Amino acid sequence: MLDEQIGLLTLLKEFDSICRKHHITYYLEGGSLLGAVRHKGFLPWDDDIDLCITRAEWKKLLAVIDQDLPPNREIYCYERYPQYLRETVKYTNLDSTVLFRNHILDGLAAGQHIDLFILDPAPSDPKELEEYKTLATIYSELMTPVYVMCEDILDHREEYNFYRHLMKVQGREHVLEGLRKKLYAYEDTEDCTTYYLRWGNKHRFFDKAMFGTPVEVEFEGGLYPAPQQYHRFLRAEFGDTWMMVPKASQQEDHDTFDCYGIPNKDFIADYTPFLNFEDLRQTYIARKKQNMRKLALKRRYDRERAEMLHILYEVALEPITAALSPEAQALLVEDRHHELAALLQPYCDAQLSPELADHGLAMAVSKEVLYAAAVSLIMTGRYWVAERMMALHKDNPAVYTEHIEQLAALCADIRGCILACEEQRFADAALLADRWIERYPLQINLATFKIEQGLREGADTTALLARTEALLTHYPESDTLMYLMGRLHTALGHTADGMEWYTRCAAVTRNGLIMMELPAEAMQAAQD
Repeated sequence: MLDEQIGLLTLLKEFDSICRKHHITYYLEGGSLLGAVRHKGFLPWDDDIDLCITRAEWKKLLAVIDQDLPPNREIYCYERYPQYLRETVKYTNLDSTVLFRNHILDGLAAGQHIDLFILDPAPSDPKELEEYKTLATIYSELMTPVYVMCEDILDHREEYNFYRHLMKVQGREHVLEGLRKKLYAYEDTEDCTTYYLRWGNKHRFFDKAMFGTPVEVEFEGGLYPAPQQYHRFLRAEFGDTWMMVPKASQQEDHDTFDCYGIPNKDFIADYTPFLNFEDLRQTYIARKKQNMRKLALKRRYDRERAEMLHILYEVALEPITAALSPEAQALLVEDRHHELAALLQPYCDAQLSPELADHGLAMAVSKEVLYAAAVSLIMTGRYWVAERMMALHKDNPAVYTEHIEQLAALCADIRGCILACEEQRFADAALLADRWIERYPLQINLATFKIEQGLREGADTTALLARTEALLTHYPESDTLMYLMGRLHTALGHTADGMEWYTRCAAVTRNGLIMMELPAEAMQAAQD
């Protein structure tokens, strides 16, 4: 555990103790929940803790927090500090300094802290929900006058400028309180199906059913509350690859100045005499206006660049996309899906590039090529990639045929099968797998599910081993199949062979759930 993580864990234990004493419900959230499920503790590189709490429970906490707040701790929020510039609540250690740039302007929450995000009931009516999103975006920007919180504000600049003018006339707090009354007007009743969560520059909506009664999950040797349907939450928050440990270049932390041994008020007092806070604030407010203009220009530039790349890709890849080549047809018929995926990868890479995919630009492609590309992705386990690629063509009936619709249904059921397994609803998973396994016996997710089902149900281990070996001829780099080979050999008493397969798996896998199941000797041998 990193030094900063030791301090964070102390804060979590304190916060958890207060909540348990007063029967207040909260949940691990974001990277902290991901770390609990995938690592049984912190993400190895993580430097914060994320929690969430419903608005009703937050009000309960506010009412009692001063009874049990430890010395040199504080809860920063607009209810306690009107000058606080953020929506996220921070449970803060005042004996430390963790300074973001934007903390300089208010001198608050500048110590090591836990982030607490509020879950607000959102309207169910689609029209009301769109209005709610607009108000929520405007509110976030008005709360943080010195930097742009969310680029979505560009879609609501006229309303945003109206409220900014209103602030000059009526005052900042009066306008913000009026917006809060609108945003917090929805009751958390049975009719409420959606929670809204503001997270930095993200506005997230979650199915309320995900939360419910917390379940305890392990985090650094203790048990802490997680959403009742935490696997669904992780999938909604991080996507279908939530269990994969990112490469070092993709591991995110925060750009802060950290000094855990100096109280933040002392640190701030050292530089305060050298700054004119009011002048600096006005400078940043003016800078925000310029940044919004720059963002609008950048959005237009990005769109024009995407349209030019769209044309370039279509011309350059026309030999691949116009018709399915005889070579690709043969690979499709022969179930050589990895080779087929490699052959069509230039098209997939171009179509799913951020420039095209994020702007909804679908390349011209024959229905046969789209089908073959989608099949190659689905069969090799990248069903979510195929799903996104197919969705870009949904408005083109010449390409989005009934065969593509069937593949989209297959993707949905693969996801459902995996989720059911994560939630240990194995009967439900079996129903979904059996719907497709006869037609797509080599789809790797469904095929591995059937082997794992055989293990659970005591099927003949030798037969399962033979089936796994056969799948490996199609997917020789599959970490899941390597892990299954280790399990099956071990079950048959072939201990040395089992360890060899476990070690091979450890050398290639980035699946955090598999890593937790591998023997320590295999992980060590792979590192050596």
